[in-house]
Amino acid sequence: MNKINVEDKIDLTAIVKSLWNERKLYIIPLSVAMIAGAIIALSIPNTYKSQVILAPELSNNSTTDKISGLASMVGLNLGNFNTSVDAFYPTIYPDVIKSTPFVLDLFSINVTSHDGKLKDITLYDYITKHQRSSLLSYPLSWFKSSAKDDKKQATNTKNNVVKLTKLQDKVKKAINGMVSCQVDKRTDIITISVTTQDPLISAILADTVTHRLQQYIVKYRTKKAKNDLDYAILLQQEAKRQFDDIQQQYTSFVDRHLNMAFETTRQKAKDLENDMNFKYQMYTQVSQQVQLAKAKVQERTPSFSEIEPAVVPIKKDGPARTLIVLGFMLIAAIGTSIRILAKK
Repeated sequence: MNKINVEDKIDLTAIVKSLWNERKLYIIPLSVAMIAGAIIALSIPNTYKSQVILAPELSNNSTTDKISGLASMVGLNLGNFNTSVDAFYPTIYPDVIKSTPFVLDLFSINVTSHDGKLKDITLYDYITKHQRSSLLSYPLSWFKSSAKDDKKQATNTKNNVVKLTKLQDKVKKAINGMVSCQVDKRTDIITISVTTQDPLISAILADTVTHRLQQYIVKYRTKKAKNDLDYAILLQQEAKRQFDDIQQQYTSFVDRHLNMAFETTRQKAKDLENDMNFKYQMYTQVSQQVQLAKAKVQERTPSFSEIEPAVVPIKKDGPARTLIVLGFMLIAAIGTSIRILAKK
Protein backbone atom coordinates (compact mmCIF):
# COMPACT_ATOMS: atom_id res chain seq x y z
CA MET A 1 0.00 0.00 0.00
CA ASN A 2 2.86 2.37 0.79
CA LYS A 3 4.38 1.59 -2.60
CA ILE A 4 1.10 2.34 -4.37
CA ASN A 5 0.67 5.66 -2.50
CA VAL A 6 4.16 6.77 -3.41
CA GLU A 7 3.60 5.97 -7.10
CA ASP A 8 0.25 7.80 -7.12
CA LYS A 9 1.78 11.07 -5.92
CA ILE A 10 2.31 13.78 -8.51
CA ASP A 11 5.96 14.61 -9.01
CA LEU A 12 5.90 18.41 -9.34
CA THR A 13 9.62 18.55 -9.80
CA ALA A 14 9.40 16.30 -12.81
CA ILE A 15 6.56 18.37 -14.28
CA VAL A 16 8.48 21.62 -13.87
CA LYS A 17 11.58 20.02 -15.33
CA SER A 18 9.62 18.76 -18.35
CA LEU A 19 8.16 22.20 -18.98
CA TRP A 20 11.54 23.86 -18.56
CA ASN A 21 13.11 21.52 -21.09
CA GLU A 22 10.43 22.61 -23.60
CA ARG A 23 10.73 26.31 -22.76
CA LYS A 24 11.40 27.24 -26.37
CA LEU A 25 7.84 26.22 -27.21
CA TYR A 26 6.57 29.14 -25.11
CA ILE A 27 8.23 31.82 -27.20
CA ILE A 28 5.77 31.94 -30.09
CA PRO A 29 2.52 31.53 -28.06
CA LEU A 30 3.58 34.14 -25.51
CA SER A 31 4.65 36.56 -28.23
CA VAL A 32 1.38 36.13 -30.09
CA ALA A 33 -0.61 36.47 -26.85
CA MET A 34 1.30 39.63 -25.90
CA ILE A 35 0.66 41.24 -29.28
CA ALA A 36 -2.99 40.17 -29.34
CA GLY A 37 -3.50 41.37 -25.76
CA ALA A 38 -1.88 44.72 -26.56
CA ILE A 39 -4.12 45.20 -29.60
CA ILE A 40 -7.24 44.31 -27.65
CA ALA A 41 -6.21 46.48 -24.69
CA LEU A 42 -5.47 49.50 -26.88
CA SER A 43 -8.81 49.09 -28.66
CA ILE A 44 -10.73 49.40 -25.39
CA PRO A 45 -11.63 53.08 -24.83
CA ASN A 46 -10.70 54.83 -21.62
CA THR A 47 -13.44 55.24 -19.04
CA TYR A 48 -13.75 57.92 -16.37
CA LYS A 49 -15.69 57.71 -13.13
CA SER A 50 -17.29 60.57 -11.24
CA GLN A 51 -18.85 60.08 -7.81
CA VAL A 52 -21.27 62.01 -5.65
CA ILE A 53 -21.65 61.21 -1.95
CA LEU A 54 -24.82 62.26 -0.13
CA ALA A 55 -25.83 62.11 3.50
CA PRO A 56 -29.64 62.06 3.72
CA GLU A 57 -31.66 63.54 6.53
CA LEU A 58 -32.25 61.06 9.32
CA SER A 59 -35.90 60.13 9.77
CA ASN A 60 -37.15 61.26 13.17
CA ASN A 61 -39.99 63.15 14.76
CA SER A 62 -37.99 66.02 16.23
CA THR A 63 -39.29 68.55 13.72
CA THR A 64 -42.82 67.30 14.11
CA ASP A 65 -42.60 67.54 17.88
CA LYS A 66 -41.45 71.15 17.64
CA ILE A 67 -44.34 72.03 15.32
CA SER A 68 -46.78 70.25 17.62
CA GLY A 69 -45.46 72.23 20.57
CA LEU A 70 -45.83 75.53 18.76
CA ALA A 71 -49.36 74.61 17.67
CA SER A 72 -50.39 73.69 21.21
CA MET A 73 -49.20 77.09 22.47
CA VAL A 74 -51.79 78.79 20.27
CA GLY A 75 -54.54 76.33 21.17
CA LEU A 76 -54.31 74.07 18.12
CA ASN A 77 -54.24 70.29 18.08
CA LEU A 78 -52.33 68.54 15.30
CA GLY A 79 -54.00 65.22 16.00
CA ASN A 80 -52.30 62.51 13.94
CA PHE A 81 -49.96 65.00 12.35
CA ASN A 82 -46.87 62.99 13.30
CA THR A 83 -48.15 59.48 12.76
CA SER A 84 -47.33 59.25 9.05
CA VAL A 85 -45.09 56.40 8.03
CA ASP A 86 -42.43 56.83 5.37
CA ALA A 87 -41.98 53.65 3.33
CA PHE A 88 -39.40 55.21 1.03
CA TYR A 89 -36.17 53.98 2.57
CA PRO A 90 -32.67 54.76 1.22
CA THR A 91 -32.15 51.08 0.42
CA ILE A 92 -34.55 51.36 -2.53
CA TYR A 93 -32.79 54.39 -4.07
CA PRO A 94 -30.75 52.12 -6.40
CA ASP A 95 -34.00 50.63 -7.71
CA VAL A 96 -35.34 54.13 -8.35
CA ILE A 97 -32.28 55.07 -10.42
CA LYS A 98 -32.61 51.86 -12.44
CA SER A 99 -36.35 52.30 -13.01
CA THR A 100 -37.58 52.92 -16.54
CA PRO A 101 -39.31 56.31 -15.94
CA PHE A 102 -36.19 57.66 -14.20
CA VAL A 103 -33.85 56.52 -16.99
CA LEU A 104 -36.15 57.78 -19.74
CA ASP A 105 -35.98 61.27 -18.22
CA LEU A 106 -32.21 61.16 -18.70
CA PHE A 107 -32.48 60.69 -22.47
CA SER A 108 -33.01 64.39 -23.12
CA ILE A 109 -30.38 65.93 -20.83
CA ASN A 110 -27.67 67.92 -22.61
CA VAL A 111 -24.02 66.92 -22.25
CA THR A 112 -20.74 68.40 -23.48
CA SER A 113 -17.49 66.51 -24.03
CA HIS A 114 -14.28 67.45 -22.25
CA ASP A 115 -12.47 68.31 -25.49
CA GLY A 116 -15.31 70.55 -26.67
CA LYS A 117 -15.98 68.59 -29.85
CA LEU A 118 -19.46 67.66 -28.64
CA LYS A 119 -21.53 70.56 -27.32
CA ASP A 120 -25.04 70.43 -25.89
CA ILE A 121 -26.01 67.12 -27.43
CA THR A 122 -28.52 64.87 -25.74
CA LEU A 123 -27.36 61.87 -23.77
CA TYR A 124 -29.41 59.76 -26.17
CA ASP A 125 -27.40 61.02 -29.15
CA TYR A 126 -24.13 60.66 -27.29
CA ILE A 127 -24.79 56.99 -26.55
CA THR A 128 -26.15 56.13 -29.97
CA LYS A 129 -23.65 58.05 -32.13
CA HIS A 130 -20.48 58.87 -30.23
CA GLN A 131 -19.52 55.75 -28.27
CA ARG A 132 -16.32 53.86 -29.04
CA SER A 133 -16.33 50.07 -29.00
CA SER A 134 -13.54 47.56 -28.45
CA LEU A 135 -12.66 44.50 -30.49
CA LEU A 136 -14.01 42.26 -27.74
CA SER A 137 -17.40 43.91 -27.54
CA TYR A 138 -20.25 43.81 -29.97
CA PRO A 139 -19.91 46.59 -32.52
CA LEU A 140 -22.24 49.53 -32.01
CA SER A 141 -23.31 49.62 -35.63
CA TRP A 142 -26.82 48.62 -34.54
CA PHE A 143 -26.89 51.91 -32.64
CA LYS A 144 -25.93 54.09 -35.59
CA SER A 145 -27.82 52.23 -38.28
CA SER A 146 -31.17 52.42 -36.52
CA ALA A 147 -30.80 55.64 -34.54
CA LYS A 148 -32.26 57.90 -37.21
CA ASP A 149 -35.46 55.93 -37.67
CA ASP A 150 -35.90 54.65 -34.14
CA LYS A 151 -35.46 58.00 -32.45
CA LYS A 152 -38.60 59.32 -34.13
CA GLN A 153 -40.68 56.79 -32.26
CA ALA A 154 -41.55 58.50 -29.01
CA THR A 155 -42.12 56.56 -25.84
CA ASN A 156 -45.78 55.68 -25.63
CA THR A 157 -47.32 55.83 -22.17
CA LYS A 158 -50.95 54.91 -21.65
CA ASN A 159 -52.61 53.63 -18.48
CA ASN A 160 -49.20 53.59 -16.76
CA VAL A 161 -47.86 51.21 -19.40
CA VAL A 162 -44.52 52.19 -20.96
CA LYS A 163 -43.72 51.07 -24.48
CA LEU A 164 -40.12 51.25 -25.66
CA THR A 165 -38.59 50.68 -29.05
CA LYS A 166 -35.70 48.24 -29.39
CA LEU A 167 -33.15 51.04 -29.56
CA GLN A 168 -34.62 52.86 -26.58
CA ASP A 169 -34.41 49.66 -24.58
CA LYS A 170 -30.74 49.25 -25.54
CA VAL A 171 -29.99 52.86 -24.60
CA LYS A 172 -31.76 52.32 -21.29
CA LYS A 173 -29.58 49.29 -20.57
CA ALA A 174 -26.48 51.25 -21.56
CA ILE A 175 -27.36 54.02 -19.07
CA ASN A 176 -28.03 51.43 -16.37
CA GLY A 177 -24.52 50.13 -17.01
CA MET A 178 -23.06 53.63 -16.67
CA VAL A 179 -24.89 54.68 -13.49
CA SER A 180 -24.71 52.90 -10.17
CA CYS A 181 -25.99 53.74 -6.70
CA GLN A 182 -24.81 52.22 -3.46
CA VAL A 183 -26.28 52.79 0.00
CA ASP A 184 -24.41 52.05 3.19
CA LYS A 185 -26.99 50.19 5.28
CA ARG A 186 -25.24 51.20 8.49
CA THR A 187 -24.90 54.94 7.88
CA ASP A 188 -27.38 55.50 4.99
CA ILE A 189 -24.62 57.28 3.07
CA ILE A 190 -25.52 57.34 -0.64
CA THR A 191 -22.80 57.00 -3.28
CA ILE A 192 -23.78 57.69 -6.89
CA SER A 193 -21.16 56.68 -9.48
CA VAL A 194 -21.20 57.37 -13.21
CA THR A 195 -18.68 55.84 -15.62
CA THR A 196 -18.51 57.01 -19.23
CA GLN A 197 -15.89 57.47 -21.93
CA ASP A 198 -15.62 61.22 -21.28
CA PRO A 199 -14.65 62.81 -17.93
CA LEU A 200 -16.86 65.89 -18.27
CA ILE A 201 -19.90 63.86 -19.34
CA SER A 202 -19.37 61.59 -16.32
CA ALA A 203 -19.45 64.59 -13.99
CA ILE A 204 -22.49 66.14 -15.74
CA LEU A 205 -24.43 62.90 -15.63
CA ALA A 206 -23.51 62.25 -11.99
CA ASP A 207 -24.68 65.73 -10.97
CA THR A 208 -27.91 65.37 -12.98
CA VAL A 209 -28.73 61.94 -11.57
CA THR A 210 -28.10 63.22 -8.03
CA HIS A 211 -30.39 66.24 -8.35
CA ARG A 212 -33.15 64.27 -10.09
CA LEU A 213 -33.01 61.59 -7.42
CA GLN A 214 -33.40 64.29 -4.78
CA GLN A 215 -36.36 65.79 -6.67
CA TYR A 216 -37.94 62.34 -6.99
CA ILE A 217 -37.57 61.68 -3.26
CA VAL A 218 -38.94 65.11 -2.32
CA LYS A 219 -41.88 64.66 -4.68
CA TYR A 220 -42.66 61.24 -3.24
CA ARG A 221 -42.41 62.22 0.41
CA THR A 222 -44.41 65.44 0.04
CA LYS A 223 -47.06 64.18 -2.38
CA LYS A 224 -49.65 63.35 0.28
CA ALA A 225 -48.92 66.51 2.28
CA LYS A 226 -49.18 68.70 -0.84
CA ASN A 227 -52.47 67.07 -1.78
CA ASP A 228 -53.77 67.86 1.71
CA LEU A 229 -52.49 71.43 1.36
CA ASP A 230 -54.22 71.90 -1.98
CA TYR A 231 -57.47 70.59 -0.53
CA ALA A 232 -57.16 72.87 2.51
CA ILE A 233 -56.56 75.86 0.23
CA LEU A 234 -59.72 75.02 -1.74
CA LEU A 235 -61.70 74.86 1.50
CA GLN A 236 -60.19 78.17 2.56
CA GLN A 237 -61.16 79.82 -0.71
CA GLU A 238 -64.71 78.47 -0.44
CA ALA A 239 -64.99 79.60 3.20
CA LYS A 240 -63.67 83.02 2.24
CA ARG A 241 -66.23 83.30 -0.56
CA GLN A 242 -69.08 82.34 1.75
CA PHE A 243 -67.91 84.81 4.39
CA ASP A 244 -67.61 87.60 1.84
CA ASP A 245 -71.14 86.86 0.57
CA ILE A 246 -72.78 86.88 3.98
CA GLN A 247 -70.79 89.96 5.00
CA GLN A 248 -72.03 91.76 1.92
CA GLN A 249 -75.61 90.72 2.67
CA TYR A 250 -75.34 91.91 6.27
CA THR A 251 -73.86 95.31 5.43
CA SER A 252 -76.41 95.85 2.65
CA PHE A 253 -79.29 94.93 4.94
CA VAL A 254 -78.08 97.22 7.73
CA ASP A 255 -77.58 100.09 5.28
CA ARG A 256 -81.14 99.69 4.03
CA HIS A 257 -82.65 99.51 7.53
CA LEU A 258 -80.74 102.05 9.57
CA ASN A 259 -83.58 102.76 12.02
CA MET A 260 -84.36 99.12 12.83
CA ALA A 261 -87.86 100.13 13.88
CA PHE A 262 -89.45 96.73 13.51
CA GLU A 263 -88.64 93.64 15.54
CA THR A 264 -88.55 91.48 12.44
CA THR A 265 -85.95 93.79 10.96
CA ARG A 266 -83.79 93.59 14.07
CA GLN A 267 -84.17 89.79 14.15
CA LYS A 268 -83.22 89.54 10.51
CA ALA A 269 -80.12 91.67 11.11
CA LYS A 270 -79.22 89.52 14.12
CA ASP A 271 -79.58 86.31 12.11
CA LEU A 272 -77.36 87.71 9.37
CA GLU A 273 -74.80 88.81 11.94
CA ASN A 274 -74.77 85.38 13.59
CA ASP A 275 -74.41 83.70 10.21
CA MET A 276 -71.58 86.08 9.34
CA ASN A 277 -69.79 85.29 12.62
CA PHE A 278 -70.24 81.57 12.02
CA LYS A 279 -68.81 81.84 8.48
CA TYR A 280 -65.92 83.88 9.86
CA GLN A 281 -65.15 81.18 12.42
CA MET A 282 -65.21 78.58 9.67
CA TYR A 283 -62.87 80.67 7.58
CA THR A 284 -60.51 81.13 10.54
CA GLN A 285 -60.42 77.42 11.30
CA VAL A 286 -59.79 76.50 7.68
CA SER A 287 -57.02 79.11 7.50
CA GLN A 288 -55.41 77.48 10.53
CA GLN A 289 -55.59 74.13 8.75
CA VAL A 290 -53.85 75.66 5.73
CA GLN A 291 -51.00 76.85 7.93
CA LEU A 292 -50.73 73.40 9.51
CA ALA A 293 -50.72 71.79 6.06
CA LYS A 294 -47.92 74.13 4.95
CA ALA A 295 -45.96 73.19 8.06
CA LYS A 296 -46.48 69.52 7.29
CA VAL A 297 -45.19 69.96 3.73
CA GLN A 298 -42.11 71.63 5.13
CA GLU A 299 -41.68 68.87 7.70
CA ARG A 300 -42.02 66.15 5.08
CA THR A 301 -39.50 67.75 2.70
CA PRO A 302 -36.20 65.87 3.13
CA SER A 303 -32.82 67.53 2.98
CA PHE A 304 -29.51 66.14 1.75
CA SER A 305 -25.97 67.09 2.64
CA GLU A 306 -23.64 66.79 -0.33
CA ILE A 307 -20.44 65.43 1.16
CA GLU A 308 -18.67 65.04 -2.18
CA PRO A 309 -19.98 66.87 -5.27
CA ALA A 310 -19.54 65.75 -8.86
CA VAL A 311 -15.93 66.39 -9.88
CA VAL A 312 -14.48 66.02 -13.38
CA PRO A 313 -12.05 63.10 -13.04
CA ILE A 314 -8.45 63.68 -14.08
CA LYS A 315 -7.25 60.08 -14.21
CA LYS A 316 -8.96 57.33 -16.12
CA ASP A 317 -10.78 54.62 -14.24
CA GLY A 318 -10.05 51.92 -16.81
CA PRO A 319 -9.17 49.79 -18.57
CA ALA A 320 -6.19 48.12 -16.86
CA ARG A 321 -4.32 47.43 -20.07
CA THR A 322 -1.31 45.82 -18.37
CA LEU A 323 -3.53 43.30 -16.64
CA ILE A 324 -5.27 42.52 -19.93
CA VAL A 325 -1.94 41.77 -21.65
CA LEU A 326 -0.77 39.69 -18.70
CA GLY A 327 -4.06 37.82 -18.74
CA PHE A 328 -3.64 36.90 -22.41
CA MET A 329 -0.07 35.76 -21.75
CA LEU A 330 -1.17 33.69 -18.75
CA ILE A 331 -3.83 31.94 -20.83
CA ALA A 332 -1.26 31.25 -23.56
CA ALA A 333 1.20 29.88 -20.99
CA ILE A 334 -1.41 27.59 -19.44
CA GLY A 335 -2.55 26.35 -22.84
CA THR A 336 1.03 25.64 -23.93
CA SER A 337 1.79 23.82 -20.69
CA ILE A 338 -1.27 21.60 -21.09
CA ARG A 339 -0.26 20.79 -24.66
CA ILE A 340 3.28 19.88 -23.58
CA LEU A 341 2.11 17.70 -20.72
CA ALA A 342 -0.46 16.00 -22.93
CA LYS A 343 2.28 14.93 -25.32
CA LYS A 344 4.34 13.56 -22.42
